[in-house]
Amino acid sequence: MFWLVVKIARPRTWTFIILAFMIGWSLTGSSFSIKYVIGMVIFVLLVACVNIINAYTDYDEDRINLPQRVKMVEQIGYKRLPFIVAVLSIFCSILSLAVSLQFFVIFMIALFNGLFYSLKPLRFKSNPVLSLVSFSGAVIFPLLGAWVITRELLNIPLLFVWLGYSFLVYGTIKNLPDYWGDKEAGLKTSATVFNTRKKAITVATLLLLSPYALLVVFVILNILEYKFLWLMTLVPFVVLICYRALTQSDTKSLEKLHTYGFFYEVGALCLILFLVTNLLYATIIVSITLSVTYVIQKIKFDSR
Repeated sequence: MFWLVVKIARPRTWTFIILAFMIGWSLTGSSFSIKYVIGMVIFVLLVACVNIINAYTDYDEDRINLPQRVKMVEQIGYKRLPFIVAVLSIFCSILSLAVSLQFFVIFMIALFNGLFYSLKPLRFKSNPVLSLVSFSGAVIFPLLGAWVITRELLNIPLLFVWLGYSFLVYGTIKNLPDYWGDKEAGLKTSATVFNTRKKAITVATLLLLSPYALLVVFVILNILEYKFLWLMTLVPFVVLICYRALTQSDTKSLEKLHTYGFFYEVGALCLILFLVTNLLYATIIVSITLSVTYVIQKIKFDSR
């Protein structure tokens, strides 16, 4: 059962948290501290909670979109999922107090945002705009969490703003493969608000390209250093993902969009880590993270 719970917790998505946390930590310029290790573990457990509660709340629509996940939930026991999340949330809340007061506050906001992404009565994901804003918290909160361990919240780098926006619009990709299932279930997402999948893909493409236009503006205005223009090398991947979304219509091909989108955003975080820290350190972190992620993907150790 333990491994089933880990699969439901979607370890592949923990990559976002780890890389974002490492970027936030690197930008502080602080030396190694056990508090950073504890902080990272807390945020990894948080995203695990978010994924588990999502499997609980989306049980009905997953019968259409992800029947294999439903089987895992039934093996664990549907009513056990909220209990597992409650235990992990309480543990992380107590542990976060040992890091710092600022960290505790950031974590509690992140926990609220993560749980009510799926839970009623707020259920942010039921609103197309709020769902994207809430989803971007997967990168924003680890960045802030790492930063406030040794720095003041009011003095955050503007790179955080770009990263948060980039991840916000990335959320439009993950809704494209589920278009028909969400439509049938009557769910409103950033994709199903459009009456055709083609329109949804067109808007998603424009949104995915917009962070790069913003990046150029930030560099011209000296808000970001010229070295961040290396991120423009990711634009062809955005175009490729959106082209495939437009030309593929079978379920298997559409499901692969989740993987393509996932590795696109992971690639962006890896590239930023190389840009903000020393080469050896970034190489070690990125190599380990991508190797583990590849194994998870290869052996299908994920409920997606």
